[in-house]
Amino acid sequence: MKNATGFNFGALTMGPVFFGAHRRYGLMIATFLLLFVPGVDLIWCLICGISGASWVRKSSELSDEEFTGSMKTWNRGGLIMLIPAFLAVIGIVLAVAIPGFMSYMENSKHIKEKIEQHQTIQQVDEEHNHAE
Repeated sequence: MKNATGFNFGALTMGPVFFGAHRRYGLMIATFLLLFVPGVDLIWCLICGISGASWVRKSSELSDEEFTGSMKTWNRGGLIMLIPAFLAVIGIVLAVAIPGFMSYMENSKHIKEKIEQHQTIQQVDEEHNHAE
């Protein structure tokens, strides 16, 4: 059972499929339903990633070597599933941040011009007042 411990990215990212493939149908249905509960879904996915391999090992008919190989494959598959998710998050952040930054730069340029105009007007007023 030592090989059944450890975090499994396959159980984290593909919980219902992971449990269904290992004939743990109760966990498969529970995981699927909990994915629709905001807040609970993320916590449950983490719990599945932490304990999923141990839960599956209890009912597995695979030898230790076969089970370890299967878990390595699921782990690789889960990591591969995380790559597009991270890229999507980065893309969304950039899609929001870049236009916001551009708007900030444009606004700061206008404010700088207004400050310079105001300073010029003050200088002219001061020169005019000293001339009188």
